[in-house]
Amino acid sequence: MTSKPTIHIAGAVLSSLLFECANALTDFQGILLGTSIQTTNHTLSDNEEGQIAHTNVSLVIQGFRRLRHRIYNPQGDVDFDLFQSEIQPAEPYAVVGFFHFRRQTELSLSVREQLIMHNLASRLETVECIAIFTSSPSSDTDNRSTHAYDFGFWHAFENQHKLPVIVENMADITQHYQHFTSIGPAAPLRSRRHSPQRPPFPSIQPHHVTQHYDQLFQESFFSLQESTRVIEEKERQLAKLREEVAALRESTLRSA
Repeated sequence: MTSKPTIHIAGAVLSSLLFECANALTDFQGILLGTSIQTTNHTLSDNEEGQIAHTNVSLVIQGFRRLRHRIYNPQGDVDFDLFQSEIQPAEPYAVVGFFHFRRQTELSLSVREQLIMHNLASRLETVECIAIFTSSPSSDTDNRSTHAYDFGFWHAFENQHKLPVIVENMADITQHYQHFTSIGPAAPLRSRRHSPQRPPFPSIQPHHVTQHYDQLFQESFFSLQESTRVIEEKERQLAKLREEVAALRESTLRSA
């Protein structure tokens, strides 16, 4: 039994994408970069003989790229030559979805967007989802100068309902961190039509993460030492200045 995919996205990636939406002059489209992970759990049931396998699919969004040109026509047909030229630097095997930002519109898929998604997923083996980002003036302010943003993800082929979205490291309670899903899997899943010639998505090695945190710790420690030295020097200068002010005040009182 395979469930519908769950979208996992880092808070930094989501905030960066929303920042692009907030500063865009016009509506724009782009691609979502990441990988797909499958986990299988086995459960026992009194009504079934043997174990029941439940397969969970997670789409991990690790980045995005804005498209410079519109890759489709009004009928939703995709110009794949133009699309390939757009995503060439982004490594095509990492494209897991397509997104569209539009202003003051309903958060739902249009017929054209459904056609675009179907055409992309039919040709690109890693494409699994489409995301829509919208903005509209907020009614909470009198002059409606503040904009509210909303977004949703849909599956490439079964797009009747939105997919669940989990923003990593943004849990409501502390216990949720025990069920953390890494945004950099050590063993990425091959796509449903993965080619043996195509390399897997690059993984993040644990020792690289450890080295990075060690470097951050050393830099933070030296910065703290330097800040402490500067503060102590400023305090000595302040004490000396207070002594000079006190001496000047006493000299003024005597002369008066």
